[in-house]
Amino acid sequence: MPLAAVRLFEAATREGVVLIPYRMDRNPRLRHLRIVIDESNQVVLKTPPRVSDRQAIRFLNENADWVMQRLQQRPSTPSLLDYLRSSQRLSLAGRWRPITFYFRARRPSFDLDDPEEVALFLDTQRDRELQLRWLLIEIAKRTLPQRVEYFSRRHRLKAHGVGVRDQRSRWGSCSETGGLSLNWRLILLPPRLQDHIILHELAHLQHFDHSRAFYKLLNQLDPHSAKHSEELTDWSYRVMGLARNLLQVAS
Repeated sequence: MPLAAVRLFEAATREGVVLIPYRMDRNPRLRHLRIVIDESNQVVLKTPPRVSDRQAIRFLNENADWVMQRLQQRPSTPSLLDYLRSSQRLSLAGRWRPITFYFRARRPSFDLDDPEEVALFLDTQRDRELQLRWLLIEIAKRTLPQRVEYFSRRHRLKAHGVGVRDQRSRWGSCSETGGLSLNWRLILLPPRLQDHIILHELAHLQHFDHSRAFYKLLNQLDPHSAKHSEELTDWSYRVMGLARNLLQVAS
C-alpha cells in the first residue's frame, strides 16, 4: 500500500498560527480519531472511515497545542554517522559486533570476515550519510535472511522469501503468501530485540492475525516477548528516524 501524502494545515496555537505537516491514515478498525507522533517525529492523523476530512482537521486544530508540545519535546535525530560513532556496533547473527571506520578515496564497501569487527570503508569524496545508509542496507540484506533461516530451521517455520526494505514505521511484516519483509534498521537494535521481531513475523506464518493463538505461539518462541515489546518502543524512538529521506547511493 502506498504511503499517504504529507499535507500541511494552519494550526492556531498559543504561539500564533503555525504550519504543521501531517499524514492522514484512514483505518477501518478505528472507532475514534487519534493523533500520533511517529518514530520519525511526523504527525499522523488516524481516522475512522466515517469521519470526514473536515472533521479530522478540526480535531487536529483543537489539539494543535498538544501536537506542538510533543514535537518540541522530541530530541532531534542525529546523523547516521554520529549515531554509529556513538554506538560503535551492529547487531549481527545474535550478537553485537564492533564497527571500525576506514576512510579512503575508493568506492564504499564493507567486510564481515573478521568475527570481532565490522569494517566500513567510506569514500572520502562522497556523501558519508548516503554511503552509510547504502552499506547498512547491504549488510542487513546479507545477514537478516541468515538469521531468519536459523530460526526457521530451529522452530520449523519456513518463510517463503525474506526482503529487506526501508520501512517508514514498521520493523517487519509477513505477507499472506509467507514472505517476510524486514526493516534494515533491525541491525541497529540489540540482538534480543532483533530476534524478537523476527520471531514475531515467523509466528505469523501459522497465525496471520494477533489472536490469542498467535501470542501463545510467540511466547513459546520468545518467552520474554512482553518485556521485549516494551523495550522496543524506546529503541524505535532512537533509531527509526535515522537516515530518513536520504536517496540511495549508487553501488
